Amino acid sequence: MIGRSSSISIKVSVLYVLLAIINIAFFTVMIFENQVDLIVDNTKLNAKELVSAMASSLKKFSSELGPDGVFRAKNTEERIREADKVIRPLVKDYCIFSESGRIILRSSPDVSVPDSYVQDGLKAITNRDFTGKEFYLTIREETREMYFYVPLHEFQLGNSILFIRYGLKDIGKRLRDLYVMIVVIVIVIAVFHFLFAILLFRIIIRPIQLLYRGSIEIADGNFDVRVQIDRGDEIGALGRAFNAMAESIQDKIQKLSEQMKVIYISKEKIEKMAITDELTGLYNRRQLFKQLEIEVKRSIRYSNPLGFIMIDVDFFKSVNDTYGHQTGDTVLKEIAASISKSCREVDFVARYGGEEFAVIASSADSKKSHLIAERIRKAVEKRRIRCSDGIEIAVTISLGLVSYGREELKRIENLDILVNAADEALYRAKESGRNRTEVFQDDGKD
Repeated sequence: MIGRSSSISIKVSVLYVLLAIINIAFFTVMIFENQVDLIVDNTKLNAKELVSAMASSLKKFSSELGPDGVFRAKNTEERIREADKVIRPLVKDYCIFSESGRIILRSSPDVSVPDSYVQDGLKAITNRDFTGKEFYLTIREETREMYFYVPLHEFQLGNSILFIRYGLKDIGKRLRDLYVMIVVIVIVIAVFHFLFAILLFRIIIRPIQLLYRGSIEIADGNFDVRVQIDRGDEIGALGRAFNAMAESIQDKIQKLSEQMKVIYISKEKIEKMAITDELTGLYNRRQLFKQLEIEVKRSIRYSNPLGFIMIDVDFFKSVNDTYGHQTGDTVLKEIAASISKSCREVDFVARYGGEEFAVIASSADSKKSHLIAERIRKAVEKRRIRCSDGIEIAVTISLGLVSYGREELKRIENLDILVNAADEALYRAKESGRNRTEVFQDDGKD
């Protein structure tokens, strides 16, 4: 039950974790790509604006170097120094070189001008002449640097070129900051999903589990189960409906159980009435023949003898005529009680009909059957039966018995042969003076 109940929450949890991972991955990729592009673009834009501003400053400064300008530089060295004053505050790594590659000025000794720089510088001059752009830009991915080439013909330095090296190391720092920001965002989103998962479990999954387990217990027969969902929403209403359903089922099961108990008792009474005699409480004639058939088969199977005793009340008609039928019924009941007490537990006692009774003596040969019959006869003879008017009367019985072994029972075609044999012995007992036991004899055999 717990495993089936848990499978629901496991499936929901796995689905939620997958959705959370997809959500975190989506936000991470979206933020990372956008921010990286933004950082690179901003860095390039800042570099371009810086170089453009510097070029504008140099252009403005060059107008002051002429004869009418404020700065009247007398020679090339003075013009270079003045230009250096304008460039140095704005950029860190730079140099000025001629079209032939000769370095005129550089910010530090480690700034060199290979042939490729000279070629790019010539491209800057050509680009200026045809497009009017103030600089030419190249990006070195391997060194993560931006190279700007600015023609300086305005500075009375001929076709010299200003080379500016702008490092992109700032991008790395900003990327590291971006990584930190992404980690923080992922943690925040994960915490949000965790809190939402707890809320989802408490609001939806947990109540569903309670309802599911409750329904399983009801299916297993535990109608006392109730779910505790104290909420005012639809799930709370569902929990209350479940409890009401459980109570209704429990009440109906209890009523049904009571009805079944009554039916069972009634069935027992009906079954007992169908196999017993109403007056004496002994088994009736129909049940006698069913049991006799069973005992015959059992005796044949296990090679045991079987005794059958027929009993008749002596002068019973005179008892009815003298004392009335009510007294006669009392006599029959008392005799039935005496017969039952005188028999063994394995014996089967029944009312054959009227004032006749029968006993099936299981595993009893002729001698043992005769002992049982005599014990019954003597018990009835000694008994004094009190009538309704206080008078005590004594009655006697006559008995006829037959006992067959396995081979004799196998030759019996039907039960009437056994019953008729005992009845014949009973008839001889009555003819011989009553209050006695006679054994059926067939060709001189007991």
